[in-house]
Amino acid sequence: MLQFGQKVNGLRSYESITYTICLTILSDETSACEAAQSVLVRLFQDVQFWELQETARRSHIMRYCLDICLSRAQSASQMVSTSNVS
Repeated sequence: MLQFGQKVNGLRSYESITYTICLTILSDETSACEAAQSVLVRLFQDVQFWELQETARRSHIMRYCLDICLSRAQSASQMVSTSNVS
């Protein structure tokens, strides 16, 4: 099992692509930054991610980005529709 520092260093190489994917999906820098941070935290904790080959890790990252970004977009949309009701 990888040590804390090894995981942090490994995730640094994925920060840029994670943020880029989140920004593409959300089209908002602040939201993309928050989503990317959530993705990186999930990746840090995901034992399966660390066992994957390099080529498989990108699709794993994409799935997490889609999941988190779509969740955030859906929550934001519900908040807007709820605030328009009152």
